[in-house]
Amino acid sequence: MTLKLRKNKDFGYYHLHPIPSQEDIESFYSNYTELIKTGEKDQGMMRLMFEGKEQVKELHWMEHTVYQDVKYMIETYASTNKPAILDCGAGNGDLVEYLSNHFLNTLGIDPYFDSRSNLVFRFSIDNVQNKSTDVLLLMNVLEHIREPFWFINEAKKTLREEGLIIVKVPNEFNRLQVKALKFLKTKPWFISTKDIHHINYFNLESLTKLLDASGFDVFDAIADFPMEAFLLSGYNYVDNQDIGSFCHQSRVSMEMAVNTEVRRKLYQLLAKSGIGRTVLVAGVLK
Repeated sequence: MTLKLRKNKDFGYYHLHPIPSQEDIESFYSNYTELIKTGEKDQGMMRLMFEGKEQVKELHWMEHTVYQDVKYMIETYASTNKPAILDCGAGNGDLVEYLSNHFLNTLGIDPYFDSRSNLVFRFSIDNVQNKSTDVLLLMNVLEHIREPFWFINEAKKTLREEGLIIVKVPNEFNRLQVKALKFLKTKPWFISTKDIHHINYFNLESLTKLLDASGFDVFDAIADFPMEAFLLSGYNYVDNQDIGSFCHQSRVSMEMAVNTEVRRKLYQLLAKSGIGRTVLVAGVLK
């Protein structure tokens, strides 16, 4: 089947067309762990999967950056100082383990991934009791979902009054990315129409529209390092995996060297400008 890209008329994000069936998605993810292990998909997850120095370094960086940003959002915006936290699509469980050191009631679910954490359970959002959660995390989840609007409206049933949602997605078709496409004179390297790894392609604007229509007030957004800046500087990591590794390690070194508060404020400004490789947003039920 030939897949194409279409723009969602209601919210402005792009998605594969035709949208894959749920059966096709489940078949794809039944082999997802092997795809990660071989490096065919999600190299960031691959670095975290295998024990050793690289895993330790990657996890330390994640705890210093995005995990701290999630913790900051929970501490700042949750309606209670003892929140019940649910990470939906928890993957290997590293974020759940990190948050459990700071918040007593932290659990994760994932219908496809075999987690190494005993705080992550292999079932779907349908199995979670309504109004049982104060904070709902969707970290790199919505790009994999057939119907994001339907999914968010189902998932929000688990939230109590004034519940907090924290969502992270790749920031696709961002301003620097579009510039890099023209600079390299190439097709979008971040889009695959050969498989169904990513079904949806969001940026901050389209994600905010989706969450607003789903009943959330979005009031904070944190981007991360604008990796496309490397492409515009002559480091073509699209065509050279070694250059990609160099760019990633350079980004890690910078983020580890900068004070956390300074980095966060910088990335909040980048998010407002529509720049950054990914975007992390926080919103509260209206």
